[in-house]
Amino acid sequence: MSVLRRSTPATLTVAETEKARADLDRFFADLRPHQRLWFAQLLLGMGLLIQSSVVELAVPVGRALAGKRGVQTGPALGSLFTFLVFQAYTSAVGPQVTARGDSPPEDDVDSPLERWLERTLFSGAEYLPAFGAALSSTVVLRKRSPLWGLALWPLVRLIAVTVLVADAARLKERHAVDEPEDEANGG
Repeated sequence: MSVLRRSTPATLTVAETEKARADLDRFFADLRPHQRLWFAQLLLGMGLLIQSSVVELAVPVGRALAGKRGVQTGPALGSLFTFLVFQAYTSAVGPQVTARGDSPPEDDVDSPLERWLERTLFSGAEYLPAFGAALSSTVVLRKRSPLWGLALWPLVRLIAVTVLVADAARLKERHAVDEPEDEANGG
């Protein structure tokens, strides 16, 4: 009879942590500006979807426990809308950010409109799915179990991944066309 022992996770020393941080900094420094922008879109976009997942997953279960029928599409549509607006916003603002280059952050002063848009996007990831859950007009298939709404959660993520892949392909194609011009100009 063998006994399974749980291994304790290895703790990193300060030197190992600093080395890992330096490696990560070097990785980001080696990326081109459009690649950094896409990586930020990926991380923040997935963060928005994680933030709204709680509501998306809780609403169908809550409706089932309450004995309500019908598939609630509001939370899924709300989080998808928030993600798509975020992608459109970063695609519109991205060329301005990459054109500025690597200027120090203290030189960049966001306008009140930019701050308001960013706060609205991030708070929308929480409030829009919850608001969609409160709307009875977003209930479809009224005879079905509300647990069918759980199938919308991976669908929204699949659409988000498709948008990110399409955006990466678009950026790669656009910058592949720009590279020969840059090399011809000497830089």
